Amino acid sequence: MKQIYYKGPSGFIFGNGVIKDLGTHLKKLNVSRCLVISDEMLKNLGIVDKVIDYAKAEGIEFFEYCKCLPEPPVENPNEALEIYRRNDCQGILGLGGGSAMDVAKAASILVTNPGKFQDYMGINKVPNRGCPLILAPTIAGSGSEIGQFAIMMVNGQKAGVVDQNLCADIALVDPELTLTCPRNLTAATGLDGLCHLLESYVSTLTSSMAEMFCLEGIHYIMKYLRKAVGDGSNLEARYWISYASSIGLFANNLTDGCAANHGLAFAIGGVYHLSHGLSNAIVLPYVFPYIARSEMDRMPRLAQAMGLDTQGKTNKQLVDDITEALVELTRDVGCYIPLSKFGGKEEDIDKLVEETFAQTRVMSHSSWKLTAEELREIFHKAM
Repeated sequence: MKQIYYKGPSGFIFGNGVIKDLGTHLKKLNVSRCLVISDEMLKNLGIVDKVIDYAKAEGIEFFEYCKCLPEPPVENPNEALEIYRRNDCQGILGLGGGSAMDVAKAASILVTNPGKFQDYMGINKVPNRGCPLILAPTIAGSGSEIGQFAIMMVNGQKAGVVDQNLCADIALVDPELTLTCPRNLTAATGLDGLCHLLESYVSTLTSSMAEMFCLEGIHYIMKYLRKAVGDGSNLEARYWISYASSIGLFANNLTDGCAANHGLAFAIGGVYHLSHGLSNAIVLPYVFPYIARSEMDRMPRLAQAMGLDTQGKTNKQLVDDITEALVELTRDVGCYIPLSKFGGKEEDIDKLVEETFAQTRVMSHSSWKLTAEELREIFHKAM
């Protein structure tokens, strides 16, 4: 009988073609001068211009900041903020992957709160809601359009702000925007989305409401991720992976974030500078069997959501079956890759363990507290 605190965007609009109503939503928010925050790739692909064109008929004037980097440095929202203020903007559209949307969220709170991003690092430290904010993802997996999190690189390390005041006014999720997402990114971000769901399901902060989102999302990722990776034009697959991605962050908002898998992934990203999605995918098959030890009674429902046969199986057998299903999915979509392929060496393991323990927020959410020796075992297997 846990307390449930729902956190999320004020409006969640999902469906094929919903981005075409962007101008109407901006007008509803009284935004006639809008800063678009995105990245150079989407600008070069013409997606930024295409989205802007949808809203120009409503008389919206746009200004652009398209310099968001993967694993964005804290300088990105600072630069965006300068453009916002210089042009007297009234709201922000974050368009892209998790990095662009995190930059948009960070910039939005800097519009309405004094100081710098670093002043608000931690949980529930943002006094005022950000400026009007619409988030529109062009990938499926990060779920950043839903989340109350903004993660930046600060002095070479990942640091986050976690606060309801970061949430968008509108999450505008159009699966058609993900059709241009390349295969490797579709795979890695899709597995990141699966991690969000799995980690919230076994979180110490889970609830019946969070579990509802988790099991629903896991079902659709297991069913459709291979199809989305295999044929990027498969709109049915793109639709359901986008749906699962978004509800994964509704679950994360309810559990105050992810758990151990993300702790190890943050360490890998910091040491090897790999993308966040791929970092999570690499350790997923190795972390789960450890965490599942303290969640045995919850394995049948998880196995059923994954489409596995539970008839006559013990909980221990289900853990083995689930682990094998994770290995197969990760391998099938091309993300079952050893860290050695990225320069990983056995002598890096102590550093990785140290970096993982530094992720105190997410590591505290696992009911099985990984020891230093267990972390070494996991990283050794991942090498």
